[in-house]
Amino acid sequence: MSHPRAGTAMRIGHRVGEPVRLRRVVVVRKTTPIEQMARSPDRKLARSLASGDPLGRRVLRAHEEHLHTADVVVRALADRGIEFQLVSRFGLRHAAWADLVVTVGGDGTFLRASHSIVATGHGDGTPMLGVNSAAGSSLG
Repeated sequence: MSHPRAGTAMRIGHRVGEPVRLRRVVVVRKTTPIEQMARSPDRKLARSLASGDPLGRRVLRAHEEHLHTADVVVRALADRGIEFQLVSRFGLRHAAWADLVVTVGGDGTFLRASHSIVATGHGDGTPMLGVNSAAGSSLG
């Protein structure tokens, strides 16, 4: 995961109704339960995945769909020559660096990222776009 480079110019601010420049985009990618298991083992989930029970199959499908969706978003930005950073933890520096924040996950990913969007006297904060990364297994 990358961070804004030291000395990188920060944005003054975006105002609602103005066009969004797409030179710099931060993609905030959800960490799936399968990825979380690497840091904090979950025996129940591990058993479900190993046995192939309905819960394990659903979690695995959502994980695979999420990875695919994140890849599609990143490839679309790269194909258009847009500078981007892919992060799982999003903060104020990222929001100040970016012209747009794209969250790839669900409602929780979008809401967590929104806490780092700050309106100032110079603008309304960095615009956000949420992409549901596992539409086949969620209601968001």
